Amino acid sequence: MNTVSIITASYNYAHCIGEAITSVLEQTFPDWELIIVDDGSKDNSLEVIKLFCEKDRRIKLFTHDGNANRGLCETLKLGISNASGKYIAFLESDDKWMPENLSKKIRVFDLHPEVALVDDEVELFGEKTLFSRYDDYWQIREKFFSHKSFPTNIFYGLFYENMIPTFSCAITRADALRECSFDYFYAPHLDRSLWLQICRKHFFFHINEKLTCWRIHSSSYITRENKSYRRNFLRKAYHLLLPCYNKKPYHPGFLFSLFMFIGCNILRAIRNKKSKTE
Repeated sequence: MNTVSIITASYNYAHCIGEAITSVLEQTFPDWELIIVDDGSKDNSLEVIKLFCEKDRRIKLFTHDGNANRGLCETLKLGISNASGKYIAFLESDDKWMPENLSKKIRVFDLHPEVALVDDEVELFGEKTLFSRYDDYWQIREKFFSHKSFPTNIFYGLFYENMIPTFSCAITRADALRECSFDYFYAPHLDRSLWLQICRKHFFFHINEKLTCWRIHSSSYITRENKSYRRNFLRKAYHLLLPCYNKKPYHPGFLFSLFMFIGCNILRAIRNKKSKTE
């Protein structure tokens, strides 16, 4: 049994995934397994991954039956079902880690056993012309974390914004993750749905250090998010929060959280409009 299982979903990133895998091999914390699930790639991703598997037994490749394309939710579920670690980390196939990423996060879990979710700061790389799109996000996140001492609970903070920018900077206790529902119909918000479910019951810890390199590019998964969905607060709130309450829409906690979520987003929209007019 490994201490950490790292889940990487692979789909047509043959030109990037080698960097991601290499960054795992360079970790100062050695007790890990890397579970790569390829979601029906049409490029030579499988060939690239197999070369790494031959060099290190800790790297394991899985595919869906018939090498089918099943989407992000099913791909992560397959990876998690094959994970043996006490902790589960995520690394997207176009990102990479700093060498001390795992060692510093495992130390947090050792010091704070009540914590179920840990993240860190990220270093942007890739298409620099796109970096400015995230300026407002970084300001919101920095302001939010500046008033926190850790461990803490960020359940209600996640109503206002997804404070964890990428799957690649997150690591969870495996038991907490396996309590979550993956039955979420709009995959670009899957991460936020999982963090909400975990943080409703458990504590969170933020490491104020850049341990993850987040690649920004026009073809990334998150940049393809449907804009009309992003603007629909009620629809987003309903599907993000329902799994937190065992899919019971009449649960008092769900109704209260739904009201709070919509209120947070209305307040944010008002503030954005005001800042643009100033």
